[in-house]
Amino acid sequence: MHQILANSGIVPIGKGIYLSRKPKDDIDVESEVAAPTVILLFGWMGAQLPHLLKYIKVYDELYPQATKIVIRSEASFFWTIKKRKNAYLAPVVEALEALGCLPPRKSSSALVRNGTIDPVLPPPKPRVLVHVFSNGPFTAAPGN
Repeated sequence: MHQILANSGIVPIGKGIYLSRKPKDDIDVESEVAAPTVILLFGWMGAQLPHLLKYIKVYDELYPQATKIVIRSEASFFWTIKKRKNAYLAPVVEALEALGCLPPRKSSSALVRNGTIDPVLPPPKPRVLVHVFSNGPFTAAPGN
């Protein structure tokens, strides 16, 4: 497994969850105006990482500047309680918050949290491509 990760350029951010991001030096922003900024790849039930990385490789060729997040899914998702599903997917939510795709859940300061501070600049609108192979990973999503 470690050899697969070393050769692919992806890093684990949670159990069965991986992130792939190109260095900023490799990004050509002008040529990819309408391309996704983030790609979420939900693998089929029981899919092994080497098989999912084949799809990431294609996305690397199509959208090299996009950050890719791979979410593996196991059969246990069907009988796992919601609290554990949410905990499993917490790294995905945290990554999406850090990438600006989701608003942060909490501010670290009560003054900021309770204040009315309007943004000076509009936030960039993320473009997220979601690739779901089957309903297995979807049933693991929070709220389902």
